[in-house]
Amino acid sequence: MPRVSPGVAQDKLHAFVPPLYPKEAKAKGLEGTVVLEAVITRTGAVEDLHVVSSTNSIFNDAAIRAVHQWKYKPYWYNGRPVDVRTTIHVVFRLGRRKRR
Repeated sequence: MPRVSPGVAQDKLHAFVPPLYPKEAKAKGLEGTVVLEAVITRTGAVEDLHVVSSTNSIFNDAAIRAVHQWKYKPYWYNGRPVDVRTTIHVVFRLGRRKRR
């Protein structure tokens, strides 16, 4: 199965669902990143999703739930849509107040 870089995959992202910030993480002021390995199918669905690394496991479920809902434009090879493997980074950042 071909592998595509995270940047190439990002360019093909067609429908994005933002992850819900875990309440416990927000209350504690935590931020983090979850790195996921995924297969993007020939229909653009996300399958075979699993965590490769995480700065804090409190974010893992929220990242997985969101990415499972994402849709991609199909990848084509030799005139046919194909499944591809990629890495997806889901970043959790708290909003920052603007200084006056």
